[in-house]
Amino acid sequence: MHATPQDSRDPQAGPAPIDRKVLDQYREIDPAGGPGLAHRIARIYIDSSAETLRQVEQAIAGRNAEALRQATHSLKSSTASIGAMTLAGLFRELEALAKAARMDDALVVLGAVRLEYERVLVALRDLLAEAP
Repeated sequence: MHATPQDSRDPQAGPAPIDRKVLDQYREIDPAGGPGLAHRIARIYIDSSAETLRQVEQAIAGRNAEALRQATHSLKSSTASIGAMTLAGLFRELEALAKAARMDDALVVLGAVRLEYERVLVALRDLLAEAP
């Protein structure tokens, strides 16, 4: 069995962390017609998401379901806006767990969130490294 290019990156990785079609939509609405808008959105996500993810981690550690719900709601939306649909789904799951005050289950999901978040950051940094 031969590995496809996606398989060669990480056979356990699953779908690509970023749906490039979502980011390509920003190119279509960018007045300059280039990747500038997508790059700005990627930079904003990289710069702002780490702090909100820390809030998620703190909320779970402190068993604060309302703080978890608020932080995951914010991350769910911003993550979907960059095309990171798997990660957005994990944040949606955390938000539902927070609403149900299922903090032990939220801790389990947090492990998957951390792994997928790192994959998303790598993909966004790769995007930013591409020539405009």
